Amino acid sequence: MRGWVCLLALLVSACVMNTKPAPVPQPQTFVVNARLGLPPYPGSVAIKREKSDGSSEADFETRDDLNTVYVFFNTQLVLKGWTRLTFGFNPAVTRVTAVYSKSGTQLKLNLDQKGKSGKYTLALEF
Repeated sequence: MRGWVCLLALLVSACVMNTKPAPVPQPQTFVVNARLGLPPYPGSVAIKREKSDGSSEADFETRDDLNTVYVFFNTQLVLKGWTRLTFGFNPAVTRVTAVYSKSGTQLKLNLDQKGKSGKYTLALEF
């Protein structure tokens, strides 16, 4: 009987998981678009970001309204030397579109709010 208890104790100890704490991720500087050096919306929670050839798409969440979010990104682009050529707002689908220009390069901005939720997608296309 004593042999069984020792064998059981040995088997249980072999099943114990590694209890070392997981490494703490290091903070990274997050940008919505690396080509532009465009920062994320202040206080927002990043959900995902995809990029391709300088263009990008970022999903994030904030409690702020569509106009406030757009004004932030417009201001950032203007501060970086971009000039807005066109602007469109469609409240029925909660979407803002704008085209910007700088040194012969055009940039299209689409900012979509998912319904009246606080979830947004910002697409920037060159």
